[in-house]
Amino acid sequence: MDTDAIASFCSITGASTDAARQYLEVSDGMLEHAIGLYLENGGATLGQPANTAEQTQDFNDFEEDNVREAIRPVTETLVEPSYHDFFSSQSDHYHRSRAPVSVFNQLSEDDADMYTSGGEETKAGRLARLFRPPFDILSPISFDEARTVGRSERRWVLVNIQDIRDFACQMLNRDFWSNKDVKRLVKDNFVFLQYPADSSDGEAFLQYYPTTKFPHLSIIDPRTGEQMVDFSDSSFDPEEWVVHVQSFLDSYSLDPSRKNPISGTQKRHKSDIAHMSEEEQLRLAVEQSISSASKGKEPVLIDVDSDNDIYDNQEGPSSAGIRTDTIEASTHAQEEQQEETPEHVLGRIPPLDVPEPKLGPGVTRVQFRMGDGKRIIRAFNLSDPVDHLFGFIKREVPRANEEPFALVSERKNLLDIKDLTIDEAGLKSASIMIEFI
Repeated sequence: MDTDAIASFCSITGASTDAARQYLEVSDGMLEHAIGLYLENGGATLGQPANTAEQTQDFNDFEEDNVREAIRPVTETLVEPSYHDFFSSQSDHYHRSRAPVSVFNQLSEDDADMYTSGGEETKAGRLARLFRPPFDILSPISFDEARTVGRSERRWVLVNIQDIRDFACQMLNRDFWSNKDVKRLVKDNFVFLQYPADSSDGEAFLQYYPTTKFPHLSIIDPRTGEQMVDFSDSSFDPEEWVVHVQSFLDSYSLDPSRKNPISGTQKRHKSDIAHMSEEEQLRLAVEQSISSASKGKEPVLIDVDSDNDIYDNQEGPSSAGIRTDTIEASTHAQEEQQEETPEHVLGRIPPLDVPEPKLGPGVTRVQFRMGDGKRIIRAFNLSDPVDHLFGFIKREVPRANEEPFALVSERKNLLDIKDLTIDEAGLKSASIMIEFI
């Protein structure tokens, strides 16, 4: 028997070790089922004989009663047809989950009332309140309805899929959704849904967004259905999550007039022309043209005094109007232009060795995100130049000293504006992607 499960059972229910062992054995070691069974039995041990005296007496009294005459059949209208639609909608809402109602899968705030007796909160009632879903910020609607609301109100859809067999999901209700900062952020910006994985809504969602990791939490674009962020690998630390989501909200918007960056990390290779922008393709064409010109024949200049003679640099004499000094100067200028690559510019930026400023007026926090999901957050003065961001990454990420990289924010390559201040570049509270080239 798992001693950790026994200890968790005792700490949650306050039961004895023997009772915990009995209920866990009956429940095949599943902690949540064992706790639910314990609460349903009122905390009685499984070996305790049932009180059959009252049942026997009731049965004898029933036998002694006279048999009444059969009731004549009566045909009446019990429910008006107008109530049919209402009953159907309520039945569908409260029976989406096939699992029995317990403290771990309450369907509404009223479900907690079944754990109270005589106006006093029972032990089960305290547990129900502790693991209660965040009904105050939840929207009791389907995923399609949530997308409709999100489009009309310009709010993202936040979906949480719970597996009641996984105690980590219950801890999410207890420790994460109860955080006031998390609640405020969700209530102001999202249409929030929470479904059991075995419910019809949960299964329908998992068909489109399959996952085996629970609890599952993701942000969905209500317009396209694109999964913008998946938090399944997150530690669900409330403070870090709020910073991450706030950074997402700063970068992405449902306002049609704003242009959103491409979600996710897309590594681009220099030879991947299909993923280059028009400006990048033009720059690549110019560089290739310059390179081929330097490797091929040198340009030929014709003397203005000779209108009819055309000389090739290999066939015509050097005295026939070819100005070698101009050719050499042009070639030297081309070599200097080729040397001024982004790698050279990046290489001249030293690692930043400046103390981090304290938060206050004129100071902002910037979040750096790497391709593996790792995040680095640091405070900078708004008056600091953008190249301080590159210097900071060189100091914090050893790989950045060995490989060229780019810092991208809202599709802008920050190396192109490295001489601007953070304030001038619009990078206040920015979320910046680190892309190794």
